[in-house]
Amino acid sequence: MSSDFHGIGSMNLKPTKSREDSEFKPGNYVVEVSRFFKKTSQKGERFVIAECKVLESDNGEVKVGDMRSWLQGLQFKSAGHRMMGLRAIGTFAMAALDAGGDDGGMTEENMEQMLGDSNPLRGHKLKIVVTMEPAKNDPTKMYPKFQFHSL
Repeated sequence: MSSDFHGIGSMNLKPTKSREDSEFKPGNYVVEVSRFFKKTSQKGERFVIAECKVLESDNGEVKVGDMRSWLQGLQFKSAGHRMMGLRAIGTFAMAALDAGGDDGGMTEENMEQMLGDSNPLRGHKLKIVVTMEPAKNDPTKMYPKFQFHSL
């Protein structure tokens, strides 16, 4: 009887990249959306995730052809945070759809469709600008700020 892992020794296995290696770094990018979806972590935290292929980059650490991800949590500490998070998700989707600043009738229903299994944003391109900004409550801590633009 063979093991469940028969043949694994002949595979060319490589370690997967760490989360840090898959995140965007400060810079200007042109990307193509591979997946735009919702995910729930093992802890029950919900996220919207955009996985993108880098087509252009001005950051030497992020190469053309790399896959990078943008995450937006869906657990909000306040109504203000909720509005900022939902605005970021909607802005990403509108830029990918080239809606040109018009929300195009963005609704809860069509956002759910965009995040669904049919993956309608796949292949859409947009520009992402990432800068580092100080946290309002602690200026010694920096966090990435994302801007999404239609091409």
